[in-house]
Amino acid sequence: MGQLFNLDSPLMQGLGKMGDLIILNLLAVVCSLPIVTLGASAAALYYAVEGLREEKGHLVVSFFRAFKTNFKQATVQWLILLVLGVVLGVSLVFYLQFEMSMGGLLLGLVILLAVAWCMTASWTFPLQAKFSNTISGTLRNALLCALAYLPRSLVMAVLNLLPIALFMFFPYWFFRLGILWIFIWYALAAFLILKLLKKPYAVLMKTSQDGEAPEQ
Repeated sequence: MGQLFNLDSPLMQGLGKMGDLIILNLLAVVCSLPIVTLGASAAALYYAVEGLREEKGHLVVSFFRAFKTNFKQATVQWLILLVLGVVLGVSLVFYLQFEMSMGGLLLGLVILLAVAWCMTASWTFPLQAKFSNTISGTLRNALLCALAYLPRSLVMAVLNLLPIALFMFFPYWFFRLGILWIFIWYALAAFLILKLLKKPYAVLMKTSQDGEAPEQ
């Protein structure tokens, strides 16, 4: 029993990582509250969670250093994605509300574009946190990776969009699980997504001329 509560035991290490994820989740939630900073917060979260997985760096220091380093590029990327997302959302509502000739075809096209948007957004901030690139280069690579690793991209999109989907379609459960979103979900999702990205990262590091983590 004593070994179970030893600091080096799997249980205690697991609880320690859980506590670290809670700290990072709270930081990400607070830093995302202005909305415009959501991109920088997401990039910082991925950077800090990867540091946690590799057991390097101080969590809080790593988070805020990455937040500052990625702020400009990640913010512009987020605003571009936000505008495109709003356009797709309005188009989706429009085609659902009005019957038009070719409406079914256009609705299907908008849905496909919305799925592509979700997958691209899911790749953008992990790539921003990991690789040095231009704003447009990161967005372009995010789209290409989303299509090249389609099954993983769909899982990533589901992990990222679960809270939004619950809020839109099952608000009762969204609010019942509110403590989950506030304390751990986003950091846990980032942790799981980085596991999914382990093999793609290895390929990108070999094939990309920008395949080195940025100095942060």
